[in-house]
Amino acid sequence: RQRNKRFRARLRHAALTKMPIRLTRGRVKHNRSMKRVCVTDRSLILPNLPDELSGLRIIHLSDLHVGELLSPDRLGDIVQSVNQLEGDLIAVTGDYLDLSVNVLDEVIDALKQLAAPLGTYFVLGNHDYLDDGQQVIQAFRDAKLNLLVNEQVHVTHENKRIQLAGIDWASKP
Repeated sequence: RQRNKRFRARLRHAALTKMPIRLTRGRVKHNRSMKRVCVTDRSLILPNLPDELSGLRIIHLSDLHVGELLSPDRLGDIVQSVNQLEGDLIAVTGDYLDLSVNVLDEVIDALKQLAAPLGTYFVLGNHDYLDDGQQVIQAFRDAKLNLLVNEQVHVTHENKRIQLAGIDWASKP
């Protein structure tokens, strides 16, 4: 079953990533790598939110897909942009890798630079399991990154406890 998922992912990757890069002589890759980080600011009105949590800033970073279209050398700029937003907490939701763990060390090194007073918390996405999900999990654990795999943690802000949970959608191979 896992082998079929990997095969289908590699087939999609060849058709939707490698072929367009070759057909455009690298322009697709160049254009993506030159894109600026897109920041969207959202304010949520939650009527039952305690006053102490009003103004809490959560930065959400998602879907980096480091690999063919986004090279690891671009991560420094992304991390710097996120840190400059000065959020209280950073939530990073999966798909760190596009297809292969061959860039995992660089991704981990960059993610370790994310900083927020209440911490940075991670969950994996489906692409993080395509090559070797257990290796990805172990790399996060070894780097002491706050990876939540069907786990919860509590953080405190202005004497109010906040529960964070990370749900792992993937079935283990």
